[in-house]
Amino acid sequence: DRSGYAHFNYTDGVGAYNDEGTLKDNAIVVYVNDSNKNTVEATINGSKKTGLANIIKAADENYPLDIRITDVIKTVQWNKVTYSSASKTTDLYNEQSTLLGKSGNFEGKVEADDITNNSYSNDLANGITKLNGLKSYATSSIKDKGKDTQHYEWDSYWNMLDIEGKKHITIEGIGDSAGIFQWGITFKRCNSIEVKNLTFEDYTEDGIGIQGGSNSDMEYSNFWLHNLTFEQGVNNWDLSYELDKSDGVGSTDFKYAHNLTISYTKYNDTHKTSLFGSSNDALQYNITVHHNYYKACKARLPLVRQAKIHIYNNYFEGTTSTGISVRANSNAFIENNYFDGKNPFMLAYKTSSSVDPIGTTIKAIGNAFSSNVTISAIGKDTDQGLGLMANGIYVLTKKDTTDNPYSYNSSVTRTTQSSGSVCTPDGTNSYVNFDTNSDFFYYENNVSKVSLMNNASTLPSLLPTISGVIFNDTTYTIVQEQEAEDDNYVIYDSLLDVDFKNETISSSEVSKGLYYTYSNGTSSATLNNLQIVDDRLYIYDNSTGTTDGYYVFENNYNSGIIKYIVEFSAPSNGNWTMLTFEGSTQIGIGTNPDKKRLSYKVGNDDQVVLLNNAMKDNKKNKVILTIDYDKNIANVNINGTQGSDFTYNSAINKLHFKTANSDTRSFYVDSISVMKEGTQVSGLDINTGYQMGQYSVQGTSYKAVRIIGKYEYSELFDDISDINYINIRFDIYDNSSNFFNSITIKISDIYPSLVDSNNNVLAPEKDNVRYFYAVINGITSSYNGYVINGTTIISANNKIIESSVSLTLEV
Repeated sequence: DRSGYAHFNYTDGVGAYNDEGTLKDNAIVVYVNDSNKNTVEATINGSKKTGLANIIKAADENYPLDIRITDVIKTVQWNKVTYSSASKTTDLYNEQSTLLGKSGNFEGKVEADDITNNSYSNDLANGITKLNGLKSYATSSIKDKGKDTQHYEWDSYWNMLDIEGKKHITIEGIGDSAGIFQWGITFKRCNSIEVKNLTFEDYTEDGIGIQGGSNSDMEYSNFWLHNLTFEQGVNNWDLSYELDKSDGVGSTDFKYAHNLTISYTKYNDTHKTSLFGSSNDALQYNITVHHNYYKACKARLPLVRQAKIHIYNNYFEGTTSTGISVRANSNAFIENNYFDGKNPFMLAYKTSSSVDPIGTTIKAIGNAFSSNVTISAIGKDTDQGLGLMANGIYVLTKKDTTDNPYSYNSSVTRTTQSSGSVCTPDGTNSYVNFDTNSDFFYYENNVSKVSLMNNASTLPSLLPTISGVIFNDTTYTIVQEQEAEDDNYVIYDSLLDVDFKNETISSSEVSKGLYYTYSNGTSSATLNNLQIVDDRLYIYDNSTGTTDGYYVFENNYNSGIIKYIVEFSAPSNGNWTMLTFEGSTQIGIGTNPDKKRLSYKVGNDDQVVLLNNAMKDNKKNKVILTIDYDKNIANVNINGTQGSDFTYNSAINKLHFKTANSDTRSFYVDSISVMKEGTQVSGLDINTGYQMGQYSVQGTSYKAVRIIGKYEYSELFDDISDINYINIRFDIYDNSSNFFNSITIKISDIYPSLVDSNNNVLAPEKDNVRYFYAVINGITSSYNGYVINGTTIISANNKIIESSVSLTLEV
């Protein structure tokens, strides 16, 4: 379930995986267990690294890194330290100083290796070994410097793996017992990070911390934490002034970054559970928290400052102090959650003078509350707030008061604008009404566009079964079958498939093939030209001018249905039309001014038609122009997103590639192909159906759907190797015909026979029959009557076959 801000307007795949679940190109996979944690080896960009910490710290974004943890990786922790002094006292500071080998007032750092008055001996005696490469130290600093109240404080940073400046990393547990014990992970100034299927226990600081640099250094994004379990932290040597770190600092903390999703995660008895914003003026934004199970947690579920956040479909069971705490100009949209415990959500109305919180907003709809919910005024003198329990819009209108500090509107629907917030978490844009603005939010047709939005009343039974670490047992038992025969397929014949290995380049116009010209600037071939590099066409520009490259088609087509397909890789910076299909009317493909999305325009129309699909920076982008010359209509598909039909009947005679005036805008063209709709092949039968099955997760049975595709033929294929690939897309609609979800799967395995997961033969092998399948887990009885519209594309023998089918589930 890739719903939420981690994937919002981002199709490059978070972590080491592509969005369809396959590993990214050049990915490096490392298997780690407790025995080899300091000796495991991996070669990254030609350099061999040894040990888990060294491998992760050497990650290269050109080689996505997948760390697969197969058991519990442990490290040692200090022996238990207790104090005779109270918190927030000079006596406590002096007592801590003595244990750290310091005397008197001290400012600076003490490394753990230099501390002699405590030890790890209990852990070592129990067979726990140290994980190399973690950071552990204590620091002392003066607070309220220059004031009468100044004092010195110690603090600590124990057992943290710091990962800095990295991109495209997945850290995942394999199996149902993988975990992290007595240490945590901090991602600093990173991008595209995924952590999943791990249990965090006894972490001394944060379980997972994610942070940018500062309010002016926060361009770090796309973090996806899911299917995790957090037990309570344990800090045996709390050096904080408040002595409030005995159970760790925070399970999941986040600041100075954006586009984070935490989903399907279980928090057990945690204290400082989730903190988004470390101070009242720290900026962070685009946060989604969904399908998480908070069991007997104390507080920060989450605590939010200076952010916009969507909190939906979570179950808060037995909260002991504070649920969702909204502070410091935040805008929280709290949708379809179930609350059972104290203070479901809270507006903080007294903060430090550095931030005026007036306008801090909660919009709550569809939430359910058990009879156990209690409300009370809570908070410290410097962070006062009121617990709230009702759906509606709350806007903070006063501070420093307990006398109705907020306005309340109970007449609220999904489309009601939550006016009042003055939150500008990215430092520029105001996010008033962010939840009803599709530029800022996954919002479509007046609803939250997510894969699954459950009714709040179902969450107490659902979330304990699907949150936390999930391990799928191998047994899949089929209990029901349905097959749909469908002859609704189209075959496309290949007219052109450009292999740039054999292409030549001319500097003057030619009747077919490649050539290039210049506009403005120098015409020196060393600065501007087209090159063939690694079997790709490179439109190269290193001047103040512009390179114009062309591919001229030998044949022009103006009848039937024609597909023009171009794959190219380009940087994201700049705003220009890099690719144009040229006929009497031109169709241009390029980036729009926000530099993040591909777009197209027809002719000289200045109204650019945006496709809501992030451009893949330095990755392959695929553009398909389809023209139906019999109906005089066309459409453009960019990276799987389909544009609307428009009137068009011009024959395409060439492709025009244009750079701008910088080598940073040079780009590659990977392939060019042209296909025409052909006649149906005799003897070809396409059948698509589904099998309703059940599978087991940690001893509990659930339902699933296995989609089956069967191709039976007397022509076209001679052998299974003739099938190049199969792509299938499922659009799922609920029993009220509302769009529910879309799933695209690339099929890499094609079978001559059909078997279940226990290798029981369901359909025997035949010479001219091939099968493929894809499993969709998590089906419940509420899916009964849902309609699945499937579109399949199969490539074989220089032909493309497109087929479609519609199935109605009986659950």
